[in-house]
Amino acid sequence: MFVPRLRLALLLFLVALLSDHLITQWGVATGNPEGNVVVLWLWRVIPGGPHFLVLLWAMLIIGLAFALTWINIHVARWLLYSAFVGHTAGFLSWTPVLHAPVQFIWNVAGYEWGLVFLLSCSALGGALLTLVQGYRASTPGNNLLVQ
Repeated sequence: MFVPRLRLALLLFLVALLSDHLITQWGVATGNPEGNVVVLWLWRVIPGGPHFLVLLWAMLIIGLAFALTWINIHVARWLLYSAFVGHTAGFLSWTPVLHAPVQFIWNVAGYEWGLVFLLSCSALGGALLTLVQGYRASTPGNNLLVQ
């Protein structure tokens, strides 16, 4: 079943997505530019702008995760956890915690390679969380939340 086996990953993804979206809207409203050029372009192209885009993105990721459960539940978890890690990093990039390191990566690697590096880190973080949850689900007496 889709939701019970993915509920932790799904919950974390949705919380991170909403947090990233809200802080990005706050940052843009206070005069700070959005660094993701793809998001800026989509804001201009898609009617309804950023709020509709975040809804479309959530539906796309959740739909893909649902489809991936037919292949392997771990692949679906990896997708959701990778999106969680990426949006958590996006949220933190607006704070002093990650702002300077992200700017350093952009300056050293350039935007394109910096984006590749940060997305790779998200994919690796998603893989690690998937492995941890898979291990926890295989131990006796585990909580249903991590199955």
